[in-house]
Amino acid sequence: MKPAKELVQELLKIEKVEECLEIASNKQLYIKDVSGTAIIADTCIDSVYCFSIINTQQNDIHFIPVDGDGIIGEDCCEAVIFNDVYFSFVELKLNATSNKRRTIYNNRIKAVRQIETALQFFNDKLNNNYQGLLREAIIATPDFYPRADASWIDIATEFADDNDNIPLIEATKKEY
Repeated sequence: MKPAKELVQELLKIEKVEECLEIASNKQLYIKDVSGTAIIADTCIDSVYCFSIINTQQNDIHFIPVDGDGIIGEDCCEAVIFNDVYFSFVELKLNATSNKRRTIYNNRIKAVRQIETALQFFNDKLNNNYQGLLREAIIATPDFYPRADASWIDIATEFADDNDNIPLIEATKKEY
């Protein structure tokens, strides 16, 4: 059995996963926040506010909303997405408007805390067994955020050090 299917069997033991889990295989998908809960869609009216998933091989992409009406609730990342290779924690900060250095830093730190809350939840529920999938954390921020600046590098390094070397990525899309 493929790793993602094995993982789904374990995830279905978690309350609310069965009602929240969606599987799609479109070439292009989007995650967007609708009234505080992430949804996956095949269209996006304003791409500035959507996280893109490029799925050129059209393999199954599994999506579980986590925040809002998702499986955990408040103070965690928006969603997790996974295929047979990656298990990604996704936090959306695409609606940020300030370009002030301190605000950007605070948004990033808040996003890390939200991801860490979800990471701990899944680690506990799955006994750290992700069926061999590579874990990663993605913070989706606006294009005007500086990429790979010293502040981000420090945050990403500390996150990896504190979380089993899981990479922290700042991006607006995930390519499979």
